[in-house]
Amino acid sequence: MNSAFVSVFSSPARVPRNDRSTCSASAAPLRMSSASRPAAKRIVPVDPPAVAVAAAEQRHAAVPDVPEVAAISATVCEFMNKEHVRDIANYIIKFGNKFDDFSQLSAVKMTALDAAGFTADVVSCEDSHCVCVQERLQWPMGLCHNAAEVITALKHLSALCGLPADF
Repeated sequence: MNSAFVSVFSSPARVPRNDRSTCSASAAPLRMSSASRPAAKRIVPVDPPAVAVAAAEQRHAAVPDVPEVAAISATVCEFMNKEHVRDIANYIIKFGNKFDDFSQLSAVKMTALDAAGFTADVVSCEDSHCVCVQERLQWPMGLCHNAAEVITALKHLSALCGLPADF
């Protein structure tokens, strides 16, 4: 695993399998070929412990506010969640530190994007319970200052995963 891509903030929430959204909102399920694992339906958001929240706030405080990137964050997240869910899953498997196989992922959703990287909610189900974890990945080439640099960073992540970079 490349240490340049650091996952931060983990807040697992165990909920029944028949409940399906991610930590903050509904996620697009990954289309898995495994018929042995029934699909989860919804996960109820659970507030992380205060210590985890404080640690996450401290990490995010170091990220500079870049208005051009903040302005496109919601649009990029929506596009990635609609058109490139599988790519997000690939980024999490390759560069995150919580999951190492697609069979561990039930759903993913890019929830935030800033100059330093992005955050994704990841749902992982096993037996009758699902867990929602947030993964934070850094951009491979450092801070992004505008939309073009964010697109370049996403293309670079895709290339590193061996995926087409059709953004």
